[in-house]
Amino acid sequence: AAVEMAEIMADAERAMGQGDFRGALRTLVDPRCEREMMAILLKAVCFIRLGEMQQAEGVLHQIEQRDNSASTRQIVAMLRQQIAQAGSSALIEQAMKALEVQNWGQAAKLFEQVETTIGRSAESDPMLQFYLAAARLRNGDIAGAKVAMDRSRRNSIDKALNKQLDQMKEVIEKQEEHAPMRRAFSAMEANDWDSALGELRSILRINPKDGNAHFHQALCHFQLASSKMKVNQQKAFEHLVEGRESLSQAEKHCGWRDSQLKGAIAQLKKQVGL
Repeated sequence: AAVEMAEIMADAERAMGQGDFRGALRTLVDPRCEREMMAILLKAVCFIRLGEMQQAEGVLHQIEQRDNSASTRQIVAMLRQQIAQAGSSALIEQAMKALEVQNWGQAAKLFEQVETTIGRSAESDPMLQFYLAAARLRNGDIAGAKVAMDRSRRNSIDKALNKQLDQMKEVIEKQEEHAPMRRAFSAMEANDWDSALGELRSILRINPKDGNAHFHQALCHFQLASSKMKVNQQKAFEHLVEGRESLSQAEKHCGWRDSQLKGAIAQLKKQVGL
């Protein structure tokens, strides 16, 4: 029996050496292999090399049930690491394809799954973090993009990558600068004039000469005045006064080259009787 088992193991190892992992598995299905720990380990390796990770994990679980020694635990941990690496490679390939078709949200999600699969070491992988930052940035997740970009920059020694990261940093800083106005526009589209006013006021606290922000602040005040006219005339009157002041400030700080804003101001003045 020992000789026969040795022949089975030799056949399996020969097939694996030739890259025929499916053939090795056919050899290892012999019932006698279930009693040999090395044969079970070879089955796990074959499944990993074939990309059949679920089956590989099942075999590793079987090994853990059979032998809980320190040496076996070490081997199982090493094989599980190979499973994680293989799984992350497949996810990265999918994520890169998502980037190619500009599916930014899917790409970001897949790169985040890679992080989960690899573990903490993913945080120090400069290329992975760079691509994650790029996907998040294009998907509108500015805060998430900044986190990934910073991780990439801390761990990168590649001059070409660092140059790209410097360019990304400039883009993120501009996006952060314009974020309150984007939020204001979103609130206005949802007829949430109070929230829009809050965002516009935050812009004007930083830059009181922003004519565009003054103009949109005027729009919000006039909309609120109209909506409150029947329920609270005093409040409506206050919004009218503030709207006119905002419109005056918009006109004052409108650049001479900004013909589009000038036209919008003139049209709004006409609508409100100014």
